[in-house]
Amino acid sequence: FRTDIETGKLLDANEVVARLAGFRSRAELMSSTFNVSNHYENILDRENFTGVLKSAGEVEGFVARFRRLDGRTVWLRISAKLVRNKGWIEGVMEDISVQQNAMTLLQESEERYRLLVETSQDAIAVAQGIGLVYFNPKLVEMTGYAYDELKSIDFARLIHPDDQEMAMRRYRSRIAGEHTDDRYQLRLMRANDSILWVEMSGTRIIWNGQPATLNFLKDINSQKKADQ
Repeated sequence: FRTDIETGKLLDANEVVARLAGFRSRAELMSSTFNVSNHYENILDRENFTGVLKSAGEVEGFVARFRRLDGRTVWLRISAKLVRNKGWIEGVMEDISVQQNAMTLLQESEERYRLLVETSQDAIAVAQGIGLVYFNPKLVEMTGYAYDELKSIDFARLIHPDDQEMAMRRYRSRIAGEHTDDRYQLRLMRANDSILWVEMSGTRIIWNGQPATLNFLKDINSQKKADQ
């Protein structure tokens, strides 16, 4: 494509640009009054794009959203250079709507996942080696330890001495990919030395390329006291 640097008027374009803009052909596009400047979804994108061109002389991989003739929007990746002695921009554009929409959906799903994990009524923790590489706020609440303390602690210290051997044996088996009980009960030792009964379930995962366990801990302290 080729557009006037100041007005955004389209001076030349190929068939692909015509279809991206919503026209049936290049001839139809070129005979219209289509102005690129008026079709940026965000007018600041146009200002940023031309600003960089005027200062640097070229732009590589600029991403912006455009409105087609029919009102639909497309994401375009643009690379262009400024031909100063002619006063116009020459460049190429690529429709990346599929990639951008997929990225948006991924970000939205990650945000929903984060909210679910962080507001869960069960503690969620990823154990790797002898430490915890991830845990949600509920585990901080359950144990009474500060976040930084939990990040640096040997997680075996969180387990009651009478339950440690059993819990660590199952942890090592799970890390090795061996079969072990998916759900069992144990006692946590809180920061103030009080005891909290939890029901724990876990599964083997890969975290940053290394085996780890994803663990869910449900507070059953009230249930245990009622049983007693």
